[in-house]
Amino acid sequence: MANGVPIREVSRWLGHKSIKTTVDIYGHLVPEAWGRCRDVMQSAMRPAVEDSQGSVPAA
Repeated sequence: MANGVPIREVSRWLGHKSIKTTVDIYGHLVPEAWGRCRDVMQSAMRPAVEDSQGSVPAA
């Protein structure tokens, strides 16, 4: 997980019935994930910024 393997894949490989089980047991191994998630969400929710020509970039 620390090397970028999605936790859903790890959960499947370990045979857990629920991804919650995997997160509860191994989630502490990737503490930086919360920071990455926060950064992605903040970026996605940031209002569009006008470019130097005064137009709003297309999404």
